[in-house]
Amino acid sequence: MGALFGLMFVMIGLGFMVLWVVTLVEIIRSDFPGKNDRLIYLLMVILAPVVGTVIYLMVCRKHRLTASSEML
Repeated sequence: MGALFGLMFVMIGLGFMVLWVVTLVEIIRSDFPGKNDRLIYLLMVILAPVVGTVIYLMVCRKHRLTASSEML
């Protein structure tokens, strides 16, 4: 039973690591309306990986999508 929990935590950790890297790549490749927005989002995700990733995916990503749709 202990090995099962260990495997579960490893899988959750690997899944989050993949999500974190995808978030970093998305921030780097995206355009934002403000000059320093990309830097702020990168620092937020790098310095506070769990909280920063969740905040970016829930709040800031919508800001980016809205900004890119306004450009069209």
